[in-house]
Amino acid sequence: MMGHLSGGTRLTHDLCGLVNRPCVLISAREDTGSDCGCQGGLEVHDDNRIETLNVAGPRASRWVGGYSYAADVVSGVIFRLATGLRRDEAVDDSPAGGSIPRA
Repeated sequence: MMGHLSGGTRLTHDLCGLVNRPCVLISAREDTGSDCGCQGGLEVHDDNRIETLNVAGPRASRWVGGYSYAADVVSGVIFRLATGLRRDEAVDDSPAGGSIPRA
């Protein structure tokens, strides 16, 4: 369940609706890792062929790990789009894994 949106996140969500642009909300609370967040990003890209991405979230003072989480998700989406990995292919992003698809 998505929490209450506020600040820039709420503004971004509301403006997307106003100008009829796609918007995907990814909840880190419901995510079990950055791969799950990637799914929402891939779905909105596949459905809309977006070229510009606006990422919104809470300020660092409200969630210290927010920037890192968002960077992991966006990097995962870009990596999957660039390499042509399917949505259901997990990526081993551990230091020893070297971003190799996991079975």
